[in-house]
Amino acid sequence: MDWGQNEQPSPLATLQLRTLAGAPEALTPAVKSAVAGIDPRISLEFTTLALRVGKSLEREQLMASLSAIFGGLALTLAAIGLYGTMADRVARRRNEIGLRIALGARPKQIRRRVLAEATGMILAGLAGGMAATLAVSRFLASFLYGLTPDDPLTLAIAAAVLFGTGLAAAYLPARGASGIDPIAALRRE
Repeated sequence: MDWGQNEQPSPLATLQLRTLAGAPEALTPAVKSAVAGIDPRISLEFTTLALRVGKSLEREQLMASLSAIFGGLALTLAAIGLYGTMADRVARRRNEIGLRIALGARPKQIRRRVLAEATGMILAGLAGGMAATLAVSRFLASFLYGLTPDDPLTLAIAAAVLFGTGLAAAYLPARGASGIDPIAALRRE
């Protein structure tokens, strides 16, 4: 559009300022004064391309942040659940563990035994979760940007985080099991 021939230009127009060197923000005062010299009724707003791109990605960034928060919450709940399950299993086997300690089992052996049991549970959960993930992966493809739902690196990182969190949650009950007093455990029998 040639504004020089149009008495009343469009109320909204987008113009781009490009510079060969330096920041485009440095040109804004000169452009404002040049336009004000032509018509003082024209108001100008300046924004950078980086700000416009950032504004266009706000919704996606919010969704990514919310997904991360809910993922962290789910991971915390899973860790609490595994901790509770392992603590209950140790409490039910208190007499057996006390007897093992009375017969000469070392605390390290008890911890290793409880953690091995937890590892089996974690691996079974990971196998089921991976199978379910791969089964529904074609439905997830439309929600992902920049990666595929069956990306091996992403799945490996997720599995490692879940496995590490599971072992960390099972460590406290395992440590508690290794500290059981055998005499007190046998008296309860």
